[in-house]
Amino acid sequence: MTTTIDFRENDVVRYDTLSRPDRWCREGFAIARRRGDGRIVLLDTFWALGSESHVLTGDEVATAQVEFNLDDFIAERDIPGRWPWQAFHPDDRRMYTSQHGLRVHRFVRKGAEPDGQTQIDNARRRVSEAEEKVASAQRSLEYARWMLEQETARHG
Repeated sequence: MTTTIDFRENDVVRYDTLSRPDRWCREGFAIARRRGDGRIVLLDTFWALGSESHVLTGDEVATAQVEFNLDDFIAERDIPGRWPWQAFHPDDRRMYTSQHGLRVHRFVRKGAEPDGQTQIDNARRRVSEAEEKVASAQRSLEYARWMLEQETARHG
């Protein structure tokens, strides 16, 4: 069985929300924090580590898998040069959520540099998405013209 002793302070983990399978006020991400007595506990991130944060049960801790450690990463807002998170190679990016994904906390590995191939891939994806929007707009325009023809023929 995994215990909190197996975790380092600031480890970010994913876990199964066994105490609340419906995930009510549970995120499925937790962060290892040291308590005043020196114990490390895993706190669910739903409440963004506020006073209402759920301390994982032993059964939940047993399902926890370390994703990354905050000490090895910098927050997106602190990235030198203000590069966007997406400019970095996926292996250099990490994230966790709170409020059922309404808040996304993004991080980049310390020392990571923006990745050229990732930026090219991102640009290709944006072109593809724009092309899909153009095609959709074209279909909408064709339909609108067809409707105009129908109404003109009927009432015209």
